[in-house]
Amino acid sequence: MRILFVDDNSMNRSFVHAVLTPADHVVETEAGGTEGLARAMRELFDLIILDIELPGIRGDMICERLRAAGKRTPILAFTASALPHELAALGRSGFDLILTKPIDPDSLRSKVAQFEPPARR
Repeated sequence: MRILFVDDNSMNRSFVHAVLTPADHVVETEAGGTEGLARAMRELFDLIILDIELPGIRGDMICERLRAAGKRTPILAFTASALPHELAALGRSGFDLILTKPIDPDSLRSKVAQFEPPARR
């Protein structure tokens, strides 16, 4: 799968890349919300993973804009915000799944696998 991961933390970008590329995923990254939104609008991805607290545009706003533009690509939230009201707000933004940090490698692979085409599962 071709995955766009948008996170301003370089360690998180390295972690996701290291966990998912051995499973034959192509992980492309952006560090800022503005760049991530632009890339998601102009390129096709099989999955998008968005941090919430991004410089430029928050991840939940990116998700809302992509959905408003008709994008149906699965989108996962990647967040440290785990309070019930925060998770509920993220759910209303249009995310397909919410991953709370810290996330272990096996859990990340498992969650991403849910969105793989049936032939790859």
